[in-house]
Amino acid sequence: MLLDACASLPELQMAEPGEFSKRAFLNNRMDLTAAEGLNDLIEAQTPMQQAQAMRQMQGDMAAQYDNWREMLVTNMALLEAYIDFPDEDLPQELIDQINAGVGELLTTLQGHLDDNKKGEKLREGLTAVILGAPNVGKSSLLNYLAGSEKAIVSDIAGTTRDVVELQLDVAGFPLTFLDTAGIRNSADLIEQEGVKRSLSNAANADIKIVMFAANQAVDEQVQGLVDNDTIVLCNKSDLGSNGNITDAIAVSLKTSSGLRDFEQALQNKIKAKYDFTEAPLITRARHRDMVVNAVHALQEFDLVNKPVELAAEDLRIAAHALGQVTGRIDVEDLLDQIFAKFCIGK
Repeated sequence: MLLDACASLPELQMAEPGEFSKRAFLNNRMDLTAAEGLNDLIEAQTPMQQAQAMRQMQGDMAAQYDNWREMLVTNMALLEAYIDFPDEDLPQELIDQINAGVGELLTTLQGHLDDNKKGEKLREGLTAVILGAPNVGKSSLLNYLAGSEKAIVSDIAGTTRDVVELQLDVAGFPLTFLDTAGIRNSADLIEQEGVKRSLSNAANADIKIVMFAANQAVDEQVQGLVDNDTIVLCNKSDLGSNGNITDAIAVSLKTSSGLRDFEQALQNKIKAKYDFTEAPLITRARHRDMVVNAVHALQEFDLVNKPVELAAEDLRIAAHALGQVTGRIDVEDLLDQIFAKFCIGK
């Protein structure tokens, strides 16, 4: 009723999605990364997502990209000055200075890209898939994590045939657990599809939780899924121990023993892979694409084998790409895509 009353007033209209934030950007009150950080803050569901969004909204990311772009602009100015006054050869000391600066920036940008996609993973959420042979306790583990009977548990092998999801906040990170079908050879076509989905989820997961049972032989196919991104659990430890399972955390979902050790190991694994770094992280595919474009341009830069005009153009392309991240150049075609994701009025 309030909105209807306001809409009836002359020259008054509903704000478009993201309109106020878009106006702030157009009036130089915030850059694109800060606007995206505001949107991330609105949508944040965990403390770590909130912290990353605040860091971006407050300008840490913009300052980093502006500094890199300024380095390129400075070197471009040196080359442009030579292009305007070409009567003399480019001094060797100037060539060395520009090559050193460009090489240093190229190394920095390549390191920026080699970040295990931490920022994007935190923003979008992580995935942990629970894997194992039938009847090792995968669904019981999911129910323990959920604090309720989310998955069906029975002694019948093959009870879980499709993927069951559970979303939790673990150490401030958004984590989706996937309870999957038990991995085994089966003549049942539906169970075969369940196993196929289990293996597919294992290939795409950020963290794997591979479970064995103390009263069962070690399945070689399941053992083959263990890698550096895996936490290994040996369930049913109340029934004894399985000496063939190495580096496993002994747990019992029946008696709850060892489960605190598992939770701590999970938190440690997440923090080791995805925790904050001192420098701001890439949080969107858009940012990553622009940095990749800048790296490609800098890799093409060559003051020795190229005319100086083409070398300067490589720097311009790199600076243009970095400028697109923050919106320091004309990026009209990006604006509607970015601001349309906001809630109305934000």
